Amino acid sequence: MARKTEVPITGSVLAWALDEAGLSVADLASRAKVTPAVVEAWIKETERPGKTEFAKIVDAVRRPSAIFYMPAPPVQAALPAAFRRAPGPEHHATAAQARREVRKARRIQKVMSWLLESDREHLDLPTLDPGRTTPIQAGQLLRARIGVTLNEQADWANESFALREWRSIFDDLNILTFSLQLGKDDVRGFSVWDARAPIVAVNTAYNEYARIFTMAHELGHLVSRSESVCYGWVGPEDQENTALERWCEKFAASFLLPPDELRVYLSANFGITPFNPVVTFERVIRIARKLKVSARALTLSLIDVQLAPRSLYREVDKRAKVVDRPRESEGGGGGRPTAEKRLRQYGPRVSQAMTEAVASGVLPAWDAADFLDVSLGDLQDISEAVLGRGR
Repeated sequence: MARKTEVPITGSVLAWALDEAGLSVADLASRAKVTPAVVEAWIKETERPGKTEFAKIVDAVRRPSAIFYMPAPPVQAALPAAFRRAPGPEHHATAAQARREVRKARRIQKVMSWLLESDREHLDLPTLDPGRTTPIQAGQLLRARIGVTLNEQADWANESFALREWRSIFDDLNILTFSLQLGKDDVRGFSVWDARAPIVAVNTAYNEYARIFTMAHELGHLVSRSESVCYGWVGPEDQENTALERWCEKFAASFLLPPDELRVYLSANFGITPFNPVVTFERVIRIARKLKVSARALTLSLIDVQLAPRSLYREVDKRAKVVDRPRESEGGGGGRPTAEKRLRQYGPRVSQAMTEAVASGVLPAWDAADFLDVSLGDLQDISEAVLGRGR
């Protein structure tokens, strides 16, 4: 029998790659069709994988094969706090997919920060300390900066139009807003801070109302100069999540539905007052759809302005899980051309900055194509699409 050809990988690099991909030893063992003890032996370097096993390792962690010959793991920027603790077994697949997207976002952020270094349009996001500023105050402050009234928001045609408007508003704030496939579990989105190119990313598995709420939640992380990968939803009585997560959730509700305006709007348009509060899920949904926000965001705001009982959130949260449940298709683009997918995922600002950098000779075309994970032909299509939007 022919002796298998062993591949001399570095065990510590394999351990690092598994951690970065959100995979356990057992996960890799299952994919490589070996026992967990064998994977442990690869990590300890008491055994080496064969060529077939090595190919399965590379496929599982989605890393270039050359990286496993490095003498030590590469130094990379840390993941947001939610990924610095190992998720439970039920989250391994989701975590692996989300980790990959966070890593991609970090790479794009790094080059965007460099490209924007000489940009005259500087980030104008205040730094707000959650220990000194209430989430209601913070949300109203940021809302005042964008200059959109609640009546204007209510007049937006539908939720898809509203999502595009919010994304455009975030772009005006010089925030990179990504729309990504982060798994069909409960990853809502993530935020990654940078002084020139902060990122807010949302999961396309959720409907537009939920994504708008998540965008506002991640904006709370940016103004508090924090980073996170956010799982699940945070209610007013939730004690499992950190104080910061609860702060960001209330910030989001206040930003999307400024309390003072909300009281006036609800009284004028729905006859809602402290003597006629909102007490049913059906009424919450009706108002939420009119204001183009999620049922959870509206309920949090209603509770804060004392126009709904705190107990209403439990019913809304339970029933909203059906309303906001992940789509059968995650909205990743399906059969759309790659160039169109990337524009939807990363927005026109990233695409324009990359293609302009290539045109001016600042960035090699191959590098831009690598950052955007496209071919050179697709990069040309992106460039033409961006030029078309600018006409």
